[in-house]
Amino acid sequence: MNHPKLRLIVFFVAVLASLAGAQTNVAIIPLDAKGVSDIEASVLTDRLAFELFKTGLFTVLERGKMEEILAEQDFQLTGCVTEECLVEVGQLLGVEQMMAGSVSKIGNTYSVILRLIDAQSGAIVQVAGYDHQGSIDQLLSQGMGVVARSIADQLVERAAPAIPVVSKGAASAARQGHLYFFPRLGLGFYDGGARRVLGRPSGLRQ
Repeated sequence: MNHPKLRLIVFFVAVLASLAGAQTNVAIIPLDAKGVSDIEASVLTDRLAFELFKTGLFTVLERGKMEEILAEQDFQLTGCVTEECLVEVGQLLGVEQMMAGSVSKIGNTYSVILRLIDAQSGAIVQVAGYDHQGSIDQLLSQGMGVVARSIADQLVERAAPAIPVVSKGAASAARQGHLYFFPRLGLGFYDGGARRVLGRPSGLRQ
């Protein structure tokens, strides 16, 4: 295998395959409700957990199991928003990362802000935000998937930093026949209007 392009392809397909197989254990704190009801925030939190699991990059601790473990430790989640508190919760739950955030509404705009915290160090691993103008039904059925895929895309892009990333709307800058990383699609060559994808992490969707 002496062809440079072929070696590069094999290497980065292996990187993406290893990322797909190395799922991160994460627990999600119920989203803080601002301008929406607690029930709505709870439903959106459940949908976020579902969408994160669908990416194939996360193993999500079920809310019922999380509540059971914390109840055994007589630990209350109310007001747990600081990195220090999230680290304590993460260690009690035995997960690698904690996700916390908020869902708010101002005027006709819903906003979802998320942060992913390392459960050992308390360092912020990633942040993501999503603004939605429309009904909360659309935020549930579409928006939570968008923000979950945003988190997954960032993880994938960090795993293959040497390959240029071609985002939506930037395809005109791509050179035909060259190797690129396409968010939510994976590694592939750009062939004008088409994108020949070599591989993608299991569970990612366009």
